[in-house]
Amino acid sequence: MKTIIILLLIATSAVIADDFSSSEYQAQQRNQKLNKLWQAITENKQSGTYPSPLEIASIFTESMSVTIDYKSDSLPEGRKKLIHSVGVVGQVKFVAEPDTPYTGLFKGADSALVRFSLAKPPNYSKPEAKYAFDNYTPGLGLKFLADGVPSANLVAMWGVNGVDSFNFFDKDMNTHIPNAEGLQLKLVAKKFSTATPIVQNVGLRSFADRNQDGSQVSEPKFPFKLTFRAPSDIKNRFTDNFTREYSQIFAEIQPGTTVLEVLAMDDPATGCLKKIGSLITTSEFTTSKFGDKNLFFQHQAYTNDIELHSQWSDYTPYFSFFGSNLPKKPEGKCPFASLLGL
Repeated sequence: MKTIIILLLIATSAVIADDFSSSEYQAQQRNQKLNKLWQAITENKQSGTYPSPLEIASIFTESMSVTIDYKSDSLPEGRKKLIHSVGVVGQVKFVAEPDTPYTGLFKGADSALVRFSLAKPPNYSKPEAKYAFDNYTPGLGLKFLADGVPSANLVAMWGVNGVDSFNFFDKDMNTHIPNAEGLQLKLVAKKFSTATPIVQNVGLRSFADRNQDGSQVSEPKFPFKLTFRAPSDIKNRFTDNFTREYSQIFAEIQPGTTVLEVLAMDDPATGCLKKIGSLITTSEFTTSKFGDKNLFFQHQAYTNDIELHSQWSDYTPYFSFFGSNLPKKPEGKCPFASLLGL
């Protein structure tokens, strides 16, 4: 009897994982997909574990095209989450500013998930903020669901080397990040470059070319990059020196809270950011075995964005292991940034 129960549990888990990749699942309404995902997320609220060094090394034998091209809300069977392996997940909605110039999901999304995580296990043995850099590496994954079509996804960080504080929101998170420092991270970047020549940017086109009802946009408009900024009341919940796990603080954030403001840079030549909306929680945050082991956030290739905005290529760093990763042109310095608090 025990053997039968175990086999049934394994089969059920397999169905759950595979279901988020099937054409039948993708064809459903966005709220149906969100409900199924949330059921899987909350079924087991125990956190996953960070991979061992040997498991991390396996990244160099995997195909990176899965990260870029795989359209699913769950990882392929057998694929492990080797980076950002432990985090918290919550439901959110995106409320757009009335004057947003962008199309599709940038106009608003009521069925979305956000996952906050650290890229690697932190060392808290030295809890002072001065020991956080290259140790504390916050990031986020964002998933907007739409009717009958695959979700739109992005990831954002301040940088892969982390921040100078144990405050999760010490720095804004961006869809463009600086070049990695250190041999190990450069080797990981080189591995990612086997799938895309632009490893420091993620694309945004999929958020603009569809509405949340699944209808296609004939002339998609999207920004050069996004910046995610925590409001002061959220940022101040966290401390520069380590006092407790970030997951415990996220667990205290209630539904209806603006957890992030979303800013966009439309023109890299000017470098100006403008608020285009807010991410507002519609659930509590939770740790999750499914969130840590299965939930997948596609990294859209930035080459898709440049197809429609060739002028952005000059402001884009292309990977080079031995040469410079600097773009031909630096982003402009917005003359009004200090006046606008940006």
